[in-house]
Amino acid sequence: MVFLLTSTCFVSDVVMLLVTLLVGVINVNTCRHVIDRTGSFD
Repeated sequence: MVFLLTSTCFVSDVVMLLVTLLVGVINVNTCRHVIDRTGSFD
C-alpha cells in the first residue's frame, strides 16, 4: 500500500516535470518565432 502510494506520487511528480518542460519548450519556441518575425532582437 505504501509502495503504491509512493509510486503514484512519483508518477505524478514525473508527469508534472514533463509538463513543465514541455510548456517551457513551447514558450521558448514561441518567443523565438516572435523574435524571428519581428527581427528587432537581432
